[in-house]
Amino acid sequence: CTTDECINRSCVHTPRDGAECAPSTNPCIKYRCDNTVCRTIYLTIPCLSDDNLCTLDVCRFGQCRHLIQNGAPCPTDGNQCTDDRCNSTGHCAHPNRSGACNDDNYCTENDVCDQGYCVGNNVDCNDDSACTLDLGCNPATGCVYDWVDCDDGDACTIDACDPANGQCSHTY
Repeated sequence: CTTDECINRSCVHTPRDGAECAPSTNPCIKYRCDNTVCRTIYLTIPCLSDDNLCTLDVCRFGQCRHLIQNGAPCPTDGNQCTDDRCNSTGHCAHPNRSGACNDDNYCTENDVCDQGYCVGNNVDCNDDSACTLDLGCNPATGCVYDWVDCDDGDACTIDACDPANGQCSHTY
């Protein structure tokens, strides 16, 4: 850890503070000169990944450590009724969650998560009109209705349906 040279027949030993004094094959350790002594420096830097998204890969005390990140987000399982979080064993877990969700079904409403599934209450497709036929529900579009046909074929009448009783009327 010194630069040694002879000047005017005298040996001079100049300290090389901070210089690398020995090569290291360990990415978590460097050897640096401190005054005239070669010292081991433990680095606190990212190190080689273990490819586990639930660990933080960092040098500690001269070794690459894979520290568990309990509670950190991890890749989704595609289920909106689970939480995607790293657990205390360093694995990605998907425990069930509660709360609102959307089952993308137009025939349900008030969707909530229940034991890992998004469930909703069936919508009421009864429109309380006697002038429509309530044909049910299509999950992609919602309630399906068909109008009562009151057309009498006479172009000179105004055809109408009474929503209270479903009776057709034809007025001139």
